[in-house]
Amino acid sequence: MVGIVRTHFHCIANSPCKARRRTSARKASGLIRAESAGDAERHLFCFGIGGYTARGLTNTLLQSGWRVSGACRSKPMRDALLEAGVDAHMWNPDDETGLSDLGLQALADATHICSTVPPTADFSKDPVLLCHRSELCEAAAHERLCWVGYLSSTSVYGDHQGDWVNESSKLLPVTPTACARAAAEEAWIQLHATHEVPVHVFRLGGIYGPGRSALDAAQKKMTDPRRQPSASQKRRGTKRYTSRCHVDDICTTLHASMQAPSPGRIYNVIDDDPAPRGIVMGFARSLLDPAAAAPLAGGEPAGLQMGRSPRGGADEKRVRNQRIKEELGVQLAFPNYRVGLQAIVQGDIRPFGRPSWRE
Repeated sequence: MVGIVRTHFHCIANSPCKARRRTSARKASGLIRAESAGDAERHLFCFGIGGYTARGLTNTLLQSGWRVSGACRSKPMRDALLEAGVDAHMWNPDDETGLSDLGLQALADATHICSTVPPTADFSKDPVLLCHRSELCEAAAHERLCWVGYLSSTSVYGDHQGDWVNESSKLLPVTPTACARAAAEEAWIQLHATHEVPVHVFRLGGIYGPGRSALDAAQKKMTDPRRQPSASQKRRGTKRYTSRCHVDDICTTLHASMQAPSPGRIYNVIDDDPAPRGIVMGFARSLLDPAAAAPLAGGEPAGLQMGRSPRGGADEKRVRNQRIKEELGVQLAFPNYRVGLQAIVQGDIRPFGRPSWRE
């Protein structure tokens, strides 16, 4: 898997930006503009910084001159992050003890905070809010925080029987994990409503990119034809629509939001083509083996039927992404799986930089 590039980035001296309190006009518009990049240093603290998307975001920001710190649960990952110029701290979201004093100091110094941490294993609580809700509220009270981002999932929409949904659509979560995600979203949004913490929610589709895509799954299958798909893969394989997004476009969207905060806002972060998994896997196989016939774009696997499973688990919906384009000015580098997978085959490893560093 591709990781953060081992490049030496110069971190400028600490002079954190201050997010000024919103005027009535800003409250009416719902939009706050962050200070320009040259006015002050920007410092991101990321919970779950060892994760795939977080590492891509870290690399994106380091190359833009940001200071980056965060928390991860793996010592080898922490050491690798430290070597890459990231102020990384150990934190296990399962033990409910929170950050060390040094970690808390880094969190208090942050101008931007991101959480990629899902609800805990029993789906009963959000570990970041459980451990550090008071620190988030305190930072907002001191007007230090410009932006807080919570990475959620499009699974919160549940089953809309194939209809299009947007950020205003009713949430009908089906699975326990989706229900937990919806509850966590609400808890983060309430933090904004009650304490003016500048929270933004990002609903991500299936995340793919260098080292983590249908190409890798297809390669494994071609190497071991007896390899059987997991239960979750089988379930996804029966769906007519699957939302996904290239990790570089996710990082681009998060970076754009950081530059134009709009607290309380929710964004769908997905590409333009909710294609079924079977079609995507077929295309991946054709890229790996040109002799294989690529499926027709927009086609459907044979026998695929629309509708709900007996327990309502079909979870069918198509997710719109207009808001990130219209409000954040995002132009997707990889608007569909075909562009994304072709780029990976050709050696494009954005947002992870040079291909010489591997996890």
